Amino acid sequence: MGTIVEYLEWRGDITAAQIPYGNVDYLVLACLSYVRLNGIVPWIGEGEITIQEAAALYRSAYGDIRNRTSPIHVENIPKILLMAADTKRFGSLRMRNYCYVRDLGEAVQFSAVEILQEDGTSYISFGGTDTSLAGWKEDLNLSYEVVPAEVSAAAYLDTIHAGRQEPIILVGHSKGGHLAIYAAAACRKEIRPRITRIFDADGPGFGQGMIEQLDLYSLRDKIIRIIPVFSVIGCLLEPVAEARIVDSTETLLMQHYPLSWKVKGGDFVYCSKLDRRAVKVEKILEEWLEKLDADERKRFIDELFDILSAAGSDSLKDVMRGNLHDYKTVAARAMHASEETRKVVELLFKVAFDNTIRPVMARKAESLNSDRLPDQIRRPLSKIAETLSQDPDWKADKNSAADGTGKENTDT
Repeated sequence: MGTIVEYLEWRGDITAAQIPYGNVDYLVLACLSYVRLNGIVPWIGEGEITIQEAAALYRSAYGDIRNRTSPIHVENIPKILLMAADTKRFGSLRMRNYCYVRDLGEAVQFSAVEILQEDGTSYISFGGTDTSLAGWKEDLNLSYEVVPAEVSAAAYLDTIHAGRQEPIILVGHSKGGHLAIYAAAACRKEIRPRITRIFDADGPGFGQGMIEQLDLYSLRDKIIRIIPVFSVIGCLLEPVAEARIVDSTETLLMQHYPLSWKVKGGDFVYCSKLDRRAVKVEKILEEWLEKLDADERKRFIDELFDILSAAGSDSLKDVMRGNLHDYKTVAARAMHASEETRKVVELLFKVAFDNTIRPVMARKAESLNSDRLPDQIRRPLSKIAETLSQDPDWKADKNSAADGTGKENTDT
């Protein structure tokens, strides 16, 4: 048993002609659109390159990062490009029509790349959210409006497949999975019949109005939806299709990381139910979203990202690592946010930092009393840690599933 990293090692010498692509292969291809391929893979209409050639250029530009273990998990995903390049299963596939756009002011972050299989199948890999604040703000905007990345995904598919006849498979992880479904529904009608499959790996759902407007339920038979045992992102809003639940080597929110999903043989290790703590978080977020209309959601999102951008960075990884350039401004803006915003921020801290704040406090409790931390930051962190210590669900075995057994279910 391993993950897609080990899968590439033990299955890499088997071509798609010998054993057709399955769910794990789709996840490998979904990961490729996370890689910054500017100057490596040709832009739309400008040529093509094999995965093997792209990996050589990437390695020349950024070094051999196959052993990278960054705490910001999305930074480890490029190793999949380098590993796939060394296999018979993926190395000769051609990459083309690369696109990447990011703009915090417009709240847009979009990436996509086409990957051509030897049999002519066109895989479109839509990128998930990277570490940019623009990407994360756009994710939250999904809850109340059509976002630029959705429009871009449909336009991208229309542009590169105009006048073509090849079968199409759309793949994506996180927001990329959401975009794959949106693009399939919103693209030109002459393209839709050629879409044979849509692989959605822990992507957020849609508002009910959007589901009805685009008739998304009509795509159900084409969608393969995969979520981890502790899924929060993949359970936001309304799902379009039923999900299969996979086990993970990570805990809590870190299970969203695609390189953590367990693989056995040629498929994932499946589980019967979600972790009960994920169900609890999903219910809280669902209840909160139901109470807010579109204007209130917009206000909350604008407030939250106004607070984060006050840190002097456009990257979430700087916030996560504590590389904030202006603590006083961040704290001041947080103090003046609405009560709703502060409550949700507290919930996000509780979930996202359970594996970081509490262990650090246990090892070095005096760190929260450091004069380097202003009172506005030290006090909320202490309160969150105290709340965590009193919640029985968060004391539970980190691998426990909703049925209380923690056992995997490998039935397919």
